[in-house]
Amino acid sequence: MFRYRLLLALIAIAALSSCAWRPHGPTDLLPISCHKETSVGMLFITIFNRGNDAGPSTMTVDYHTNSPAMTHVHLEVKTPCIPSGSDILLSVDLPLDPHTASFFEPVGKITITVDAGKVLPETDRNNNALVTGCNDST
Repeated sequence: MFRYRLLLALIAIAALSSCAWRPHGPTDLLPISCHKETSVGMLFITIFNRGNDAGPSTMTVDYHTNSPAMTHVHLEVKTPCIPSGSDILLSVDLPLDPHTASFFEPVGKITITVDAGKVLPETDRNNNALVTGCNDST
């Protein structure tokens, strides 16, 4: 009987600590940094939540390239739950040009927008976008 109760308690804890997010106040998501590793075709983006727990949403990443095959890249990236006061690091794959087998690399500034679909209650949507050279700083 004790093992059964212990198992039920562990299942309940796992369910509560997973992304069983329910709105209970506004979030405040901010994209705070970006690092690019174009040699391997990746961007690493950090998002900070200074509001209440945030449920899953979508982040967009937009930039221009030098390629005539694709002059503008628009990526949509699913973001997981982000607990209050926490940050997460997301890796984003750059698209690959099938004709040259090289990545569509960013030229100039990159625009990162968190909660792009506006599905979360936000205290301030004005800070949801970051325009950056993606060099680990804003």
